[in-house]
Amino acid sequence: MYLSNTTAVRHDIPQTAAPPAFLSLVNLTRYYDATAAVRGLSLDVREGEYITLLGPSGCGKTTTLRMIAGFIPPSAGQILLDNRDIVHLPPEKRPVNTVFQDYALFPHLTVEQNVEYGLRVRGVPRSERRARVADMLERVQIAEFARRYPRYLSGGQQQRVALARALVCRPRLLLLDEPLGALDARLREQMQIVLKDLQRELNIAFVHVTHDQAEAMALADRIVVMRAGVIEQVDSPEGLYHRPVNDFVADFLGTTNLLKGRCVSQEGDIVLLETDGLRMRGRTHLQFAAGETLHVSLRPSCIHLNSSLSAQDNVFDGRVEGIVYRGENWLLRINTGAYHWIALTPARTGSDAGVQIGQNISFGWRAEDCWLMKAEA
Repeated sequence: MYLSNTTAVRHDIPQTAAPPAFLSLVNLTRYYDATAAVRGLSLDVREGEYITLLGPSGCGKTTTLRMIAGFIPPSAGQILLDNRDIVHLPPEKRPVNTVFQDYALFPHLTVEQNVEYGLRVRGVPRSERRARVADMLERVQIAEFARRYPRYLSGGQQQRVALARALVCRPRLLLLDEPLGALDARLREQMQIVLKDLQRELNIAFVHVTHDQAEAMALADRIVVMRAGVIEQVDSPEGLYHRPVNDFVADFLGTTNLLKGRCVSQEGDIVLLETDGLRMRGRTHLQFAAGETLHVSLRPSCIHLNSSLSAQDNVFDGRVEGIVYRGENWLLRINTGAYHWIALTPARTGSDAGVQIGQNISFGWRAEDCWLMKAEA
């Protein structure tokens, strides 16, 4: 069952100690007329870190990226690079390069000339330009196309040229604005590998804007989830997926079972809760009072069929009402009367999921896989 999204109330999740940031956004705000596209956003980026800004259209992620790049000024706030505010520096004075979704390659220049352009503008000597361009073309695996013009390249090849042009100038920070959005699914997967390998090899911080949850999960060291101009949560992909701070984050980061319940009792980080006559146990880092409303996120992959879980976990009986084949697994819809649960089970050899529509089954999950959150105001 899925709850409707409401205005989020964020609750801090303890974070481990991290190296100091080299880029800090401090209370960054941007208005368009009377509308706030970004509101009081603060974020630290560490050297060599891959950050993705993730959220629905209109959440402020591209506006944030463009303020870092210097293309638009903030209405308020600071952009600190090594503790120096660079808000008033023009884009060409910032140690930052940007890769756009449309690549913005010069059609009248060859691949080699496109990549060389930024070095030429900076007055880098010809011999050094040639060496750096050749090295970067090798790194992005397009050296064989050095003499071709962009119109003769595929979308993936053009994206590699755009990356090479941005990285050949050795920026301290690379900004990527939906860089894979124009590619088909197969090319996106290939380019994700290229991006991650380049970032690790060059040890340059990447800030990558996307609305694609799978892309963010595959690439990022940390994901910044945004909604309506503010940050909802910042964490590792695993942290966001398994320990969301609210319904919005839980629902935006993949499929989940969202429920609303009431706390019966709590011992340590385990809560006994009740929802529409069902009693179950879940895990949390928060404290709940008896009778307090709470929300539950349970990932479909955490549900086990015909399980031998203990009495301290959660086991129920239900009826299978839907089966969808998804290659590596089957997605099941299970009815318990109060809820329709979504579960994933590994695909077996053969033509079925091991269960049939209409079949009564036992299913359950461990208490620690059931994540509890505060109810949103």
